[in-house]
Amino acid sequence: MAIKYGKHTKKFDYSSKDVYKKNPEYWMVGLKEESVVYGYDWSEGKTEQPLPEDLDNIEINTHASTTMSGFISINYTYKNFKECATALKKQQANSL
Repeated sequence: MAIKYGKHTKKFDYSSKDVYKKNPEYWMVGLKEESVVYGYDWSEGKTEQPLPEDLDNIEINTHASTTMSGFISINYTYKNFKECATALKKQQANSL
């Protein structure tokens, strides 16, 4: 993402417990327990290169499957997200 859009607009590097910072071997435990957050964000209008016209935001987040393995996710938020969520809620309500 940095190659395509430039430096991230926000970095998430949070640990709710100091033990994860002082003992990096426990970092994956914190990630699995969701008390550690690590990722990057590219927001429309704040990047060095423009995001595609229909995108509002791109996030890369870290996750742990176990205390020994993990993965990343890439989330794209489109500009029409709110409208889509509203339409989905209406459709679900109509099916009740």
